[in-house]
Amino acid sequence: MFPVSPLLTILIGIFAIAVVAVFCVLFGLLLNWILRTNPKKYLSSSVVVGVFGFVASSLTLFFALPPLNWKNGQALNVRTVLWDYFGLIALILALACVGIWQATVRGRRDTK
Repeated sequence: MFPVSPLLTILIGIFAIAVVAVFCVLFGLLLNWILRTNPKKYLSSSVVVGVFGFVASSLTLFFALPPLNWKNGQALNVRTVLWDYFGLIALILALACVGIWQATVRGRRDTK
């Protein structure tokens, strides 16, 4: 293993959050296009909810997953898949949070 600079870790985290924010905006625009509403409706709040969902799911995955067990160079269980696709799982959960947020806000505001 080689030493990793804390600055590099922070930059990778900022890049990951920026990518999640872009995906949340695109997903919000897609939902607005499908539901035929104003394209900018609830986009900023969706980004905040999506980034919070990404950070919360990343921290949950990071601290909840136990270390991997290895035998003859091969991992023994499904935890390997969770560790390998850590960012993708967190992104999917963030987009699910955005979808739930959009449904909640639309349901609450459209009934008034």
